[in-house]
Amino acid sequence: MSNESATPTALTLAFGGVWHFAPNVNAGVFLGWDHLKDTDQMLYKWEYNKKFWVGFGVNLNFGKEKAQNSQQKENQKLKSK
Repeated sequence: MSNESATPTALTLAFGGVWHFAPNVNAGVFLGWDHLKDTDQMLYKWEYNKKFWVGFGVNLNFGKEKAQNSQQKENQKLKSK
């Protein structure tokens, strides 16, 4: 079996949070842990297997009208809870 044509199997557990800084700007921080299937780990020797990782994300919405509508819907959801 060639490493180039195979697709390894992994389980990823992750959680995080997203903050709305403005109607069209969001940012998030995510933490996770990956676990490669044992047979795939033996084949690929992936150095990040069973190690925690941190991810950062930024979302910019360039559609002003859609961003305002989206923020209004989000505010309505929060008020109704």
